[in-house]
Amino acid sequence: MQDTISVKEFAEKMGVSHLEVMKKLLENKIMVSINSSIDFETAALIAEDFGVGVTKEQATMNVDSFMLGDLQAVLALDKNAEHKAMRPPIVTVM
Repeated sequence: MQDTISVKEFAEKMGVSHLEVMKKLLENKIMVSINSSIDFETAALIAEDFGVGVTKEQATMNVDSFMLGDLQAVLALDKNAEHKAMRPPIVTVM
């Protein structure tokens, strides 16, 4: 699975207007909306056009912190997991 980021979030992190990011994507023949997700390679190419460097976040945890029961480290690793199971929404009718 590849890491993805929404166009809006990508623009915010670079400090550029989302319209400028969408324009650069359109110049590269990639049609997206503000809520669309782009993969890491595409984001790296677009960031290069803006003169911004992009790196992947690596979620790592050592065995010692896991065995000691460092709950925050386990939760942070789970939050950044690449493969999350899609769940249907929970609807309650009263």
